[in-house]
Amino acid sequence: MFESSIYFFKIALLTLSSWSNHFITIDTSETQATTLGHFAQSSDQLLFFSSRQKNNTTYLSLSINNKVLQALFDFNSNQAHIYANDVLLTQSEKKLLKNFSVSLRDKKFKNHQRTSVNDVLLVQLAGYWSTTPKGFRLNDRQFNYK
Repeated sequence: MFESSIYFFKIALLTLSSWSNHFITIDTSETQATTLGHFAQSSDQLLFFSSRQKNNTTYLSLSINNKVLQALFDFNSNQAHIYANDVLLTQSEKKLLKNFSVSLRDKKFKNHQRTSVNDVLLVQLAGYWSTTPKGFRLNDRQFNYK
């Protein structure tokens, strides 16, 4: 299942990578189980993808200027796997993540309407990764949550 999500994300990246915006904007395309889109600010580009799987897991991926951050949440076992591949984010990339998190939250969570787990996880992880200290490399992690 995880491999099919990665394949779909790569196709989405190829499709979305042709978009070019030099202002803050957010474009999303979503189905009941998938959210994907593009967010740009200045010269920084963010492509995002989140998919709820039938086996009660959610996979998400954020590509910031070709630096990929991924996560897999297994709601059956209450485990999360973060795949960051020793990524070092610049200050402008962290600002991009923060602005994306706030923009997606504002767009999706208006008037307390129902939101998907995909959107909540995208907002939370982008916000979390935006607060990493200067010089801190993001690495792979696995943890239980409950």
